[in-house]
Amino acid sequence: MNRFAKSVGSYLNYKSALLAILTLGSSLIAVHGHQSLESVHFSAAFLLPVFDLKQGHSTKKYVLFGREAGGWDVGTFCAGGGSRDNGEKPYDTAAREFREEMISPWSQNKMVNYIDSRNDNTKSIMVYGMSNRIIVGYITHFSYSAIRDIKENFDERRRGSYLWRYREMDQLAMVAWNDLRDAILKCSCNKGVKVRALIWNPKTKQDEPEMITLRPVQVAMLRPYLCDEKNKTRTYTPGIEPKVRFYN
Repeated sequence: MNRFAKSVGSYLNYKSALLAILTLGSSLIAVHGHQSLESVHFSAAFLLPVFDLKQGHSTKKYVLFGREAGGWDVGTFCAGGGSRDNGEKPYDTAAREFREEMISPWSQNKMVNYIDSRNDNTKSIMVYGMSNRIIVGYITHFSYSAIRDIKENFDERRRGSYLWRYREMDQLAMVAWNDLRDAILKCSCNKGVKVRALIWNPKTKQDEPEMITLRPVQVAMLRPYLCDEKNKTRTYTPGIEPKVRFYN
């Protein structure tokens, strides 16, 4: 009787484990494609552009941030992003918000096609559950020539627009990926995280070093991406990062 009970128990455990594996496998298949991500019931999305910047004889990876011109976190820096409009998919929102806040000259269709996860430009897609909101974040590689056009013409394009959606950011900053990672992981609090940056000065036509403060919500979203389960830091390595990651 005990042997029979153990056999039944083992079979049920095996069946449960098999069902769990099959369910997990189906979920992974569902989330690792562009079409499946469209069904995510998200509230907001952002786009973090990564690019190579040559400095002397070396080349480093940088990201582009913008400074909040208003709101609760005025004066802090974050990626271009914002709330979803009716009928938008995650990549629609990310593309639109980036174009508006960074005042990119690219069309909406060009931006959407560029960050499409079926292409090689987007290295990672992050999905966050924060309180009652779902936020989708894209880490996408850009050429420095595209970033340079955005940063060097940002002030002129901003002054030429009277619409608030093109004036939500009032300054752009380039931050080295490793400096960003170290600044976030060395600080246990999401508020008051400072990092070295390069800011374009339209008067001198040069990038000038300055310490900036990161927006708390941006720190909270990037923190789990920058460390593994054992809290070890990870460098940005194209081709190794997973396409989609979920965080609670």
